[in-house]
Amino acid sequence: MKYSLDSEIRYIPKVGEYFSKLFFQKDIITFKDALFFFPKRYEDRSTITNINDNFKKTLNNNQHISTFLAKCIGQDSFVFNRREIKKFIFKDEDTIIEVPIYNPQFRFIKQGKYYFLTGKINYKFNKLSLNILDYEIFENEDMEMLNMGRIVPIYSSTSGLPQTKIRYTIRFILDSISDITYDISENIINKYRLIDKSTSIKLMHFPDNYENLQRARASLVFEEFYHFQKRMYKKKLEEKIGKEKNRYKNTDLLKFLQDKLSFKLTDSQIKVLDEIKNDLFSKYTMNRMVQGDVGCGKTIIAILSSIIATESKKQVVIMAPTDMLARQHYFEFSKYLKPLGIKICLFNGSISITEKKKLKENIERGNINLIIGTHALLYDINFFNLTYVIIDEEHKFGVDQKETLKKKGDNVDYLVMSATPIPRSLSLSVFANLDISIINELPKGRLPVKTKVVNSGYRDHSYKFLLSQVLKGNQGYVVFPAIEDSSVKELKAVKTEFNKLKKTFFKDINIEIVHGKTELEKREKIMNDFNSGKIKILFTTTVIEVGIDNPNATVMIVESAEMFGLAQLHQLRGRIGRGKKQGYIYYITHGNVTDNAVKRLGMLEKTTDGFRISEADLEIRGPGQFFGVRQSGMPEFKLGNIVKDYQLLQYARIEVEKR
Repeated sequence: MKYSLDSEIRYIPKVGEYFSKLFFQKDIITFKDALFFFPKRYEDRSTITNINDNFKKTLNNNQHISTFLAKCIGQDSFVFNRREIKKFIFKDEDTIIEVPIYNPQFRFIKQGKYYFLTGKINYKFNKLSLNILDYEIFENEDMEMLNMGRIVPIYSSTSGLPQTKIRYTIRFILDSISDITYDISENIINKYRLIDKSTSIKLMHFPDNYENLQRARASLVFEEFYHFQKRMYKKKLEEKIGKEKNRYKNTDLLKFLQDKLSFKLTDSQIKVLDEIKNDLFSKYTMNRMVQGDVGCGKTIIAILSSIIATESKKQVVIMAPTDMLARQHYFEFSKYLKPLGIKICLFNGSISITEKKKLKENIERGNINLIIGTHALLYDINFFNLTYVIIDEEHKFGVDQKETLKKKGDNVDYLVMSATPIPRSLSLSVFANLDISIINELPKGRLPVKTKVVNSGYRDHSYKFLLSQVLKGNQGYVVFPAIEDSSVKELKAVKTEFNKLKKTFFKDINIEIVHGKTELEKREKIMNDFNSGKIKILFTTTVIEVGIDNPNATVMIVESAEMFGLAQLHQLRGRIGRGKKQGYIYYITHGNVTDNAVKRLGMLEKTTDGFRISEADLEIRGPGQFFGVRQSGMPEFKLGNIVKDYQLLQYARIEVEKR
């Protein structure tokens, strides 16, 4: 029978309808599905020695996996948990070992036959026993072994589908299909010395050594990244839509405000602002991301660039994920733009029905130039002439939500801002369709925040230091991972600790509490009182992670710091030291913290470079969880890992952009 990549595996001898249903549970229907169902790991069973030598190795390393050849010389049974368990007796040169069979897939062993066995050897009650992982019958000296005597693939399986059956099926397909080629030019194949695709697939399933396995994997990963980058580059070109001629008239008002600023933009900010201006005045729509470290001054760039649109009687919308951040933006934009006669409004879910109706009418008539809001902007609102969309913390929004807002205008210019630096590998994958602008320097005069990671034994010292700073006229934050107590002892809760500390350390200090469940009006009053200096210490959760700017706040204490991600802890650190004063932060851990957590948190003491921290956080937590929630735009790769294979991702991007 002639097979192709589209042939169904149920037609393979010894697979049939029964096993094909089990393969289907792993999304394997065709030959192609099986070939690209790569092993999750490998076991080196290439060294086959006798039982006694393997036992000696086990004494030195209790994780040692033994592989040996022995003859089944008998069988017996015993009772375990009221079940009769069969066991086989094996013997090699001079050693006997018992093999209890708990898994029915090993019940087909026959007495008198020789078998290769692999598993962990145990010694109990003066007997050797094997916790069997796999076996293969010995037929002759020239037999090709799939399960022993080599580097053996281990696959993700399902109940009733043995590893041996998966290996047999894939070997059958590899023997039946040979001509599988790359859809890449010969020049690229030769330039990067890619192993041909058929050989690479064979080596992925049945490698002859680890060096060739790595070369085969790299070849297939490059191809996977290359086609991904082609799709993203095509999308990027498709999103460069032509827009009406002379959409924006001039930059006179922008220049006027820039000259009036009480501070000087950094060179990096000026460069990024120029990149945005070039996009806005080009004949194609802008699709750009602005990223930079905490406190680098992204917001002022958004403010300045928005003037270009509003001066030309166009509308600008800024969407933020939280009400607190939207309000902070409203105050910041208003401070700079209202004196210029630009009409600004805050549109969120908390405004009254009457006020919302009035705002909608004014927005739809074009009476309001700049609209700042939350998810409420996505629903039941139209714009008069929206041309510029800015999304802050864009990772907090789904792909569909972002597209919904963009479609409310006609071929809008689109700018997204990231709260923290984006690792290079994510810039080349998740955001490969965007042009990237980086603000890589902080405003002059900022002092690096002094950082300490301490255990709970230093807790009192930390609070005494905070108190001393408050008595000097400064302010501070105390951040907790939870609002209320839970069953996790180490998880400090803001409500409980606030009530304790206001009676002890801070009984004579004006302190307040704010969190995600605080009523909006109360929260706004508390934040205003904190910013004005009336409240000295704010007990809070990560609700203050972004959008809070109080230059007088110099100290932060983060309780149960081990519960947070690195990028989030760095983001919190960005809330202090925002003025000319020295900032201090204590990350306090509780309970038994793992060595890995100590090492991870230690990086915060070593550097305040958000780019280094974001790379480390991505490596620790993986791409899918980097932002704290599963990123809806995260690409799924069969083999590639955008962190470990970053160099290949970069090479693929370079080759795509050349063509």
